[in-house]
Amino acid sequence: MLRLIRETEAGPTVTSSVVLGMVLVGDALLYAILPIHAETFGVSLLWVGVLLSINRFVRLFLYGSIAHLGAIWGLRRLMVSGAALGAASTLVVAVGSGEPVLLLARIAWGAAFAALSVSVLAYATYNQSGAAGRVGWSFSIRHMGPLLALTGGAWLAGTGGPRVALLVLGAVSLLAVPLARRLPNPPFTRPTGASGWWPGRPGRVDAVKFGVALAVDGMFVAMVGLLFQARMETETAVLAAGLVLAGKHLGVVVLSPVGGMVAERMGSARTGFWAILLLAAGMGLLAMDRLFIGIVLVLAAQPVLLTVLPILAVEASPKPALSALASLNAWRDLGAAIGPLVALPLYQWTGALPLFTSATLLVLILSFWVSSRRGGTRKNAINPRKTT
Repeated sequence: MLRLIRETEAGPTVTSSVVLGMVLVGDALLYAILPIHAETFGVSLLWVGVLLSINRFVRLFLYGSIAHLGAIWGLRRLMVSGAALGAASTLVVAVGSGEPVLLLARIAWGAAFAALSVSVLAYATYNQSGAAGRVGWSFSIRHMGPLLALTGGAWLAGTGGPRVALLVLGAVSLLAVPLARRLPNPPFTRPTGASGWWPGRPGRVDAVKFGVALAVDGMFVAMVGLLFQARMETETAVLAAGLVLAGKHLGVVVLSPVGGMVAERMGSARTGFWAILLLAAGMGLLAMDRLFIGIVLVLAAQPVLLTVLPILAVEASPKPALSALASLNAWRDLGAAIGPLVALPLYQWTGALPLFTSATLLVLILSFWVSSRRGGTRKNAINPRKTT
C-alpha cells in the first residue's frame, strides 16, 4: 500500500502529511494538559504561556532559513531531521521538569515544525496541476494525528497521568522517522526573498491572519482548559479541553473542504467576511460565559478561515505563491505566539470577560477589513517550473 501511494502523483503529499500528523501528536496534547498540570512539570502558569508560545516565535524566525536549507539538504533529509527532532522534543517534555529543560524542548519543537511544515507544503505544491486539492487534503491528513491525540491522549492523561500520555505519543512520533525516509527527494529551488529572521512587512491578508490566530490559536486554545476548570473537577476539565481541541482538528478535517466549495461559489472575500463574523459571535458568547454555543461557533468558523485566507493571500500578493504562503504562516505564528503569552497572565488578574470581549472587537474589525479588500484575483503560479 505504501509503495502504491508513493508511486502516485499525490503520494509524497500523503506520506509527508502523515509524517507531520504523527509528530504533531505530542504538541497537540500539551496545549490541553500543560495549563492544568503546570505543577506536575515544575512550572508556573506564566511559564506555561512562555512554553506554549516560544515554539511559534522560533518558527517565525526560522521559516526563511529552513526553506533555504531545504534547497541544500533536500526535502527528504529535512523531513527526517524534523521528525526525529519533534519526537525527541515530546519525549524530553515527558520526562523533564523545570523551565530550562522544557524551554529547550519547546525550542527544538519549533525548529522541527518549521522544517516539517515547509517540506510538506513544498511536496504539495511542487507540481502546479492539482496543487489546491493536494494542499486541502494535506491539511485534513495532518490534523488527524492531533485529533487522535486529543481524544485517546487526553483519556490516557486522565488515567495514567500526563507524563505517561506524552511518553506514548513520543513513541508514536518516533515511528514517523522511518516513514519519512521513504519520501522522494525532488529538486527544490531556492525561494524568493531573504533567508533572515523577519518575514517582512505584512500585507492586508497577513494582518487578518495574525488577528485570527491571536484570537483562536492563541487565546482560545490556551484558555479552554481553564474555562472548563472553573466549572468542573480537574480530571474532567482535562478531558473536556482535550475533546474541544480534538473538535478543532475534526472541524479542519471536515469543514476545510466545505469552506473551499463555498468560496468557489460566493468568492473568497465574501466567505471570509461571514466566517469572521461567525468567529466574532463565538468569541462574544465566550465573553458572556456561554461556553457550549460559543465553542461551537469558534470551531465552525476557524476551518473556513484556514482554507480561505491562503487563497486570498495568493490572489492579493505580488510575490510568488510559495513566498506569499510562507509570509502568511509566519504572521499566523506570531499571532498564535502572542496570544497565550498575554492572555494567560491577564486571565489571572481580569478573568475571561475582558479578554474575550477584546477578541470579539478585534475580529469584528477584521471582518470589515477583509471584506473591503480591493483588487481582482489572478492566477499566481505556485511552481512555474512544473505545469503538467
